[in-house]
Amino acid sequence: MERKSVFVGTVLAVLAPGTGLIYAGRIGWAVVFFLVACLAALMVFSGVFAIVGLPLWFVTMVGSGIGTVMAVKSYNRRLV
Repeated sequence: MERKSVFVGTVLAVLAPGTGLIYAGRIGWAVVFFLVACLAALMVFSGVFAIVGLPLWFVTMVGSGIGTVMAVKSYNRRLV
């Protein structure tokens, strides 16, 4: 098995929350981050809970990125 790139995982996570985690093999966490990001986006675009949705979306994006970096590094350590 080949090592995975932290850069590729992070770019994927920035494009869509959870995709970087899928790249790292963490499907369950990927689904959680994706669903929370979708919920936050709905809150923001509906305008009903925008005051809550925008910070939630930001935290989800940052969390997905950090989680991806950690997951890719963990994946690469298991290969050694």
